[in-house]
Amino acid sequence: MNMEILQTEHRLCICCMEVHDVKRVRYMDRVTYKDVPVDCLTEAFYCDLDDTFYVNEEMMSKNENRLRDAYCKKIG
Repeated sequence: MNMEILQTEHRLCICCMEVHDVKRVRYMDRVTYKDVPVDCLTEAFYCDLDDTFYVNEEMMSKNENRLRDAYCKKIG
């Protein structure tokens, strides 16, 4: 997966519950929304130790808005 690193913070990772460098990343994700596959820019934290993405409430809200916008553009 091709992801852009936006920021790296030394913090508690809520994914693995360890303190380490956590990356804030952006990547293109394919999501099915209302039965329509949509490519959408997604922002998340990335845990290198667990190879897992996770989001906070702010990211979730922004990602949902981007998904709706991408969906509307796709269906016209």
